[in-house]
This record gives sequence, structure tokens and C-alpha cells, in this order.
Amino acid sequence: MTSLITWIFIHPTVIPVMLMVFMNGGVLGAFLQFREDYDHGKNDK
Repeated sequence: MTSLITWIFIHPTVIPVMLMVFMNGGVLGAFLQFREDYDHGKNDK
């Protein structure tokens, strides 16, 4: 566990990359969910 913490501190770019991936994943997931709901709405008509 200590080596993992040390590795993260040695590689400072890991944290912003993880944040970017997390943020983009959330945005992409919300967008896909919105499109899915939109498609279902069109099919109901």
C-alpha cells in the first residue's frame, strides 16, 4: 500500500489524468443516458 502512495506522488500527472477520465466518463454516461431516453420518447409516439 505504501508503494502505491509513493508511486502516485512520484507520478504527479496520475491524479489530473484520473480526474479527467472520471469527469469525461460521467459526462459521456449522462449523454448516452439522455440519448437513450430521447430515443425511447420518439418510439412512444
